[in-house]
Amino acid sequence: MAAREATTMTVMEMGRLLGLKKTDSYYLLHKNCFETVQVAGKTRVVKASFEAWYETQDWYRKVNGPAPGEKLREQMYSIQDIADMLSLSKDSARELIHREGFLILNVGGKFRVPRMLFDAWYASQGRYRTADDRERDRALLAMSMTVPDMGRLMGLDRRSAWKLYHDAKDTLDLIRVAERPRITMASFRYWYAQQDRYRLLPLESRPDCTPWNQYITPAEAASRLQVDVQRVYRLRDDPELHWLKTGNAWFICYYEALYRLL
Repeated sequence: MAAREATTMTVMEMGRLLGLKKTDSYYLLHKNCFETVQVAGKTRVVKASFEAWYETQDWYRKVNGPAPGEKLREQMYSIQDIADMLSLSKDSARELIHREGFLILNVGGKFRVPRMLFDAWYASQGRYRTADDRERDRALLAMSMTVPDMGRLMGLDRRSAWKLYHDAKDTLDLIRVAERPRITMASFRYWYAQQDRYRLLPLESRPDCTPWNQYITPAEAASRLQVDVQRVYRLRDDPELHWLKTGNAWFICYYEALYRLL
């Protein structure tokens, strides 16, 4: 009898673990959430089955103890999880789930998507990004530009810019960041040096758009243009270029650096 009682607990003991009153405790019991046994004519909750149930739900929480749903989180995403992961509103996350036809399960009264299926879908697309992937994308964005951006640097409209890309696609490297095509700055610099038909707009009429007019550090400029940082610092002697100084830090207009270093 003692061994049986050591592996079980009374309904009220279970309720106290969760901070529940008697009515709510018996409500859980009658929902058959966990295994029970009869000991001396009284219903007792099997502790192991209670802990297994606790790990697969996140509605009830122990007064003192670990957070619920550990195994649930290993196997399922809630709608809020997906919204947070992709920086979407909850309504947008629901729309995405229905549009993509994800398997939706009702677990503990909440709709959930199997983690394995969602992760496989995420790996197959590039439009939606997690915070970690957005951070990785940022580095690729800094060292590349869109085809229309390339055109604006030389005073070309969108159609002419794409025609230029197709004419020079053997030299211009196209990458995709979040499913959007972009040209690497390194390949643009190489292509630009090999031709004499196109020229950047003069400094006084540079494109009035970001990122070309933004001020960045010499290190950032060197990274984007794939040149030695000392080449950027030497531009401080050019009287036509604009530099900003904040404390001990120097910043240069990105377009002006590009114009001088190509």
